[in-house]
Amino acid sequence: MLKRINLRLLLTIIISLVDDAIIILILFFILLHFGIEMPIWLIITLALIFSLITYVLYRALKKNPLLGFENMVGKSGVAISTITHKGTIKIGREL
Repeated sequence: MLKRINLRLLLTIIISLVDDAIIILILFFILLHFGIEMPIWLIITLALIFSLITYVLYRALKKNPLLGFENMVGKSGVAISTITHKGTIKIGREL
């Protein structure tokens, strides 16, 4: 079964990767303009660090928020107090 592609998540990843590439290129060309050469291992390390940041961002955005009424609809809970017009229930760790 195919999963639906989350457009917001995909755009965030693409924009983050483009931003990272632009930052590395600007840094590289500014330093070259002043006669400072960057070793290739440093450029690769910076690219890997930015890629790791993008991956962490992807993992964070992929998760659904756990709080909020919308995420509790349809889930089972335990009644903490007598439920009439008002009452308290516990769903997961939320009251």
